[in-house]
Amino acid sequence: MARRGGGRSKDKGSGNSAEPRDVQISKAMSWLLRHGAKGEGIKMDANGYINVADLMAWRKFHNLSVTLSELHTIVDTNAKQRFSMIPLPSTTSGPPDDDPSHYLIRANQGHSLAISSENLLKPILATDPDFPSLVVHGTNDEAWNGIRKSGGLKRMSRRHVHFATGVPESLDKDRVTGESNNTSTQKAAKNGISNERGDIVIGNQGAETSLPSTSNSTEATKVISGMRANATVLIWVDVARSMDEGGLKWWRSDNGVILTEGDAHGTVSMDWVDRVEMKGTGKTLWTRAEDRK
Repeated sequence: MARRGGGRSKDKGSGNSAEPRDVQISKAMSWLLRHGAKGEGIKMDANGYINVADLMAWRKFHNLSVTLSELHTIVDTNAKQRFSMIPLPSTTSGPPDDDPSHYLIRANQGHSLAISSENLLKPILATDPDFPSLVVHGTNDEAWNGIRKSGGLKRMSRRHVHFATGVPESLDKDRVTGESNNTSTQKAAKNGISNERGDIVIGNQGAETSLPSTSNSTEATKVISGMRANATVLIWVDVARSMDEGGLKWWRSDNGVILTEGDAHGTVSMDWVDRVEMKGTGKTLWTRAEDRK
């Protein structure tokens, strides 16, 4: 299926001068941390972190005259909790300081850069007490038709296909849910693929890190972000079946996004889809059971 809507891996870090300053900074940082660090000559470690001093010296941040205090505020208050900012282990014994080189920062998910899932994310296991038996991906009508014809959701240029365990309340007053014990959140990606503006995130059930975290604390089941407002279709995937029969690996990001690389072809097959619904109304568009008749 052709990727409509444009790629997100090209330089989108400039922002729009008509947008609020915090939005400009957040968009620039999202692009750099997810897609552009290597091309910009900024060193990124195996866990996806870069040094904040390098971020502050980056040409676009330099042009915006971003301060460390401003960066702390943007990371801590970002509605989608896209970023993790931590002190270097060698500096954690003392009080917080204002030296940018004493901090590391990364995007929590949405990368096109080659970062190992094991280093970035927490694996989801069948024995987990919060194992998400069903997860949901939001898209639109046109993309759903393409997804069905192509045989499933594709990760395209991204490292993963993005999901969540429920539908954001702010975008679905009818609270369409997969199961009564799945009450978190989800991200929708336009045209059936993930991008940073569509990321669905859930509560504080994120990946553990070997480095101390100083931000991104939320209630365990609080929906902190949601689908794009134009998402109209919900694709519910059976995680257990995909693991047992398809061998798919599943992950959870620091900000609660549910992710998978898909199969060897980067696809989450329709074989693992449980049902497809219209968002809000719950009208069924497709079910595995009906398709097998």
